[in-house]
Amino acid sequence: MKTKIGILLMVLGFVLMAAVAGWNLYLQREDATAASESTAALPDVLAAIGENKSVTPPPGAVETISVSPAPTHAPNPEGITEVPSPTPAPTMKVVYAKNKPYVGTLQIPSLGLTLPVQAQWSYAKMKHTPCHYSGTAEGGNLVLIAHNYKSHFGNLKELAIGDEIIFTDADGLVYTYAVDAHETLQPNQNGYLTAGDWDLSLSTCTAGGTMREIVRCNIVSGP
Repeated sequence: MKTKIGILLMVLGFVLMAAVAGWNLYLQREDATAASESTAALPDVLAAIGENKSVTPPPGAVETISVSPAPTHAPNPEGITEVPSPTPAPTMKVVYAKNKPYVGTLQIPSLGLTLPVQAQWSYAKMKHTPCHYSGTAEGGNLVLIAHNYKSHFGNLKELAIGDEIIFTDADGLVYTYAVDAHETLQPNQNGYLTAGDWDLSLSTCTAGGTMREIVRCNIVSGP
C-alpha cells in the first residue's frame, strides 16, 4: 500500500513539474513575442513623432480613440486581476503607426528599455506594448501600465530611487522623471493607480498576478 502511494505521489510530482515547465515556457514565448512586437513598432512610432504626422486616424485605421472607461471586470485569460477602470480624463495627442494610435515612447535607461506606448489599454494590447492608462504628461498624474514581461515592465522592482525615466510625447516633447517610490498593493485597492500627487506612475502585476508593483516618479525636467 505504501509503495502504491509513493508511486502515486511521484507521478503527481512529475505532472506538477511538467505543468510548471509548460507554464514557464508559455510565459517565455509571450515575453519574446511582446519584445518582438515592441521592437517592430518602435521605428514607425519614432518616425511618426519626428514627422509630427497622423494625429488623426489615417485611411484604413483600425482603431479610434475613446475616453470611455474599459469594463471593470473584463475576462482575463492569464488569471491576472483586472485593474480598476480610470475616470475619463483629457486625452493625449496621438500618432499612428501601422494604423494603431500611440501617445509616445518610454525610455528606462537603467533597464535598457525603449518602448512605444499605445494610446488605449486592454490586456490584449498590453501583449504588444505598454499602454496609456490615465493622466497626461503635460497635466501630470500620467499612468502607464504593462504586463510583467521582462521586455516590458517585469523588472520594475529593480529600479533604484533616483533612476531616470524619459517619456516623449506625440509632439516630440521630452519629459524626464526620477523614480521616487515603490509600492506593492492589492489589486482590489480601488484608485491606487491614480492616487497621490505623482507626475508619473508605472504599473504591472507581480509574478502570479496576486499583487501589483507600482513605481512612482516625479518630474525632473520638461518642455
